[in-house]
Amino acid sequence: MAEEREKKDFLDSLLSVVFSRDKTRLYILLLVIAGFIARVIAAINLDNSADDIGHALIAIGIVDSGKLTVWSQSDALYYYLIDFCYKLFGATQFTSRLPAIIFGTASIFLIYVLSKKFFKSDKVGLVAAFLLAFSPWHVRNTLAEMDVAAIFFILLASIFIMKAIEEKERRNMILAGIAIGLGLLTKLYVLFFAFSLFIFFIYMKKDNFKKSWKNLAIFTLIGFLLITPSITSNYLLYKDKGIVDFIPTNVLGLGREKAAQYYSWDAGWNKKPDYVGFFTKTAHADVNLPGGLLTLRYLLYGDPIVFLLGFFGLFLAFKKNRNYFVFLLVMFIPMWFYISSVSPLSKHLLFETVLFIPLASFALINIKHGLPEKIKLSHLLAIIFIINFILLGFYNGVAPVQFYSKSSIGNFIDYKNVNIPENALIVADSRIYRSRINWMMQNRYYIEASLAEELLNGLNDVNSTPIAVDVYFVECVPDDCGWGTIKDQPQFNATMEAYVNLFSNLSSPVSITYKPDKLVLPFTGHNEEIFRVYKARLSLKPEIFGITEYTHSIYLYPIGYDETHGEIFDNYQTHSAIGALLNKIAHIIFNIALVLSALAIFVSIYLFIKEK
Repeated sequence: MAEEREKKDFLDSLLSVVFSRDKTRLYILLLVIAGFIARVIAAINLDNSADDIGHALIAIGIVDSGKLTVWSQSDALYYYLIDFCYKLFGATQFTSRLPAIIFGTASIFLIYVLSKKFFKSDKVGLVAAFLLAFSPWHVRNTLAEMDVAAIFFILLASIFIMKAIEEKERRNMILAGIAIGLGLLTKLYVLFFAFSLFIFFIYMKKDNFKKSWKNLAIFTLIGFLLITPSITSNYLLYKDKGIVDFIPTNVLGLGREKAAQYYSWDAGWNKKPDYVGFFTKTAHADVNLPGGLLTLRYLLYGDPIVFLLGFFGLFLAFKKNRNYFVFLLVMFIPMWFYISSVSPLSKHLLFETVLFIPLASFALINIKHGLPEKIKLSHLLAIIFIINFILLGFYNGVAPVQFYSKSSIGNFIDYKNVNIPENALIVADSRIYRSRINWMMQNRYYIEASLAEELLNGLNDVNSTPIAVDVYFVECVPDDCGWGTIKDQPQFNATMEAYVNLFSNLSSPVSITYKPDKLVLPFTGHNEEIFRVYKARLSLKPEIFGITEYTHSIYLYPIGYDETHGEIFDNYQTHSAIGALLNKIAHIIFNIALVLSALAIFVSIYLFIKEK
């Protein structure tokens, strides 16, 4: 009977999205569609950072590898989601960013539900959804990185915590534990938000905590259970090879001496937290600012409307909505303090704008009440939309630019997919940053120019008949495409120019351009040539194709996890029945988590439809 009533309520809620007199939820649906379109544009056009490319490449083939973690993250769930997209639609810039499109769009549903729950207002929820849908910072993080997805799971866990406080406690605490566990499998820093939600639940239940501590224990236990694949992987790796992933090595010192041969090149190796620098001057950035102010500046630059309205909303919430005021402080301060002291990268601070958006929405509604009646809320939102429309094309140093025009790498990939056959050979100018080469040339036979001569000489003793091969040389026109150090290597630069001269005598080049202006709006800006592509037909021994694949690697892994092309240093063997059993259980839990992470998208839609 209860099941039938619940189904009827859900159908009524679904129909009311379109047919209700109150069109709020229909507007939310339209905002979700608009936010989805904005994120699709971002995924197609945004420039590529080294980390963005690295994550996109690491994901290739990880599903078939069976790995439970990658060394740099101690997580792997998000890479699996990207690789599933590759398997369905091919490995492209767009598909590498497809999970971020989906989780970023679904977050619009969640910010509406969360804001409405705290502020008991459809209008606050609607404006919050609007601010997230067109947030310049959030939209421009539609990358192959996992921060957008991690924040989605944080929002989902926060909603279930609120539902546990308000209604069916046990069921919602279980769901909150699942959401936070999925977040932990996506990005380890979610641990700070798990702790924050733990504290917030205690605060909200302080008058009746004796009846709630068991449910809090369930939340903690489920979150821990879902992160056991990462823990198990590190345990078995340590038992087999005496090392663990980079983060536990750095934080706990486990296997540090052995791990140095793999990790010591990383900029974060042995990096110490600068907690004093949070208040004085940070040692982790070349600015004369305390770490705390530096990371707040990211919010100002990344989403200035939310920054200004959010701080005003913070004062209003202190007076009018103490629960969200406490929620904001508890969720914001631990992560803000830690990231500002350890790794003040803007992508790790994306949570700032998401947590401030409900405050900004609350502030805007209150500002509207103080304005003349002829000034409508829609007028204010239109102004914000225009400002954000401009900010999306403005380079601010916080997130990748090129929202309104495709990046040079994106343009090259398009050219390659149409014009360079799969049986051709690409020689890449070594002045192009290595991870860019790997991503740009991915799914073709390619080699860096600095390695070409050595590989060709290695084939001198091979007794085979040369064949005619289409060879494409890709020149870095500015002489430095991502390294930032070529100006200090004149001899290396001259060697690459010799390749340019060689191929320029054999063919006419094709230009690959983009608009590098600080502010690029539609139909504006000038094109700058970044790559030139030369084509020649050369006589080469066919073995060259197989040899090139041995040179393809990304951050200690052979691309595609093909062990015939290089060692996977952190693969482990189990040496006992217990170890084998733990490994099997860890993989089962991980596979369940993958299914749950996909279902979470539908849960976000369900929560939106059911919200009354």
